[in-house]
Amino acid sequence: MNDEFDLLESSTPAFDIKAFLFRTLRYWKLFLLCIGIGLFFAYQQNIRKQQSYSLNTQISIEDNTNPLFSSNTSLTFNWGGVYGKIRTIITTLRSRSIHEKVVDSLEYYVTYLKQSRFRKDDIYKAAPFKFELTPNAYQMLNMPIKVSYLGEGVYELHVVNDNGTTKVLDAQNFSDKTKGQLTINP
Repeated sequence: MNDEFDLLESSTPAFDIKAFLFRTLRYWKLFLLCIGIGLFFAYQQNIRKQQSYSLNTQISIEDNTNPLFSSNTSLTFNWGGVYGKIRTIITTLRSRSIHEKVVDSLEYYVTYLKQSRFRKDDIYKAAPFKFELTPNAYQMLNMPIKVSYLGEGVYELHVVNDNGTTKVLDAQNFSDKTKGQLTINP
């Protein structure tokens, strides 16, 4: 029985790393081909993929006006108090009205798009012009306007009208948020 163990211990290792590396290096052409195909597919996907943007923020809310809460007061003892005020502030921050104020102040209701190879890309800050809207007049909703550059500071605006007839569009007055309709003649 000891002879069997001696034979197993004295035999050569079962896995030869040097031979394995030489065998795998024989397929270097296949490796290069697979890497090239992978890079080609990744490039094709990236040029067709729309850019995604995200924004994160962290807000710290403190309340030092509660007389029951001090540095040596136990958090389990202080029922409510600060928590109710913090929940009110968080609800206010998540409310629709604050989002509407942000959209109005940054004029996000106007979208500047540029036709690229595969889709229309948003060029919000990179547009060579800016529309100045009259806030107390009705503005078209969800209707693209084509802007053609004619020369130095000269642009031509086209409203896309497919059938060449009079068109009634939804509109909104952004100063008082009322909705109405606009009529466009060919």
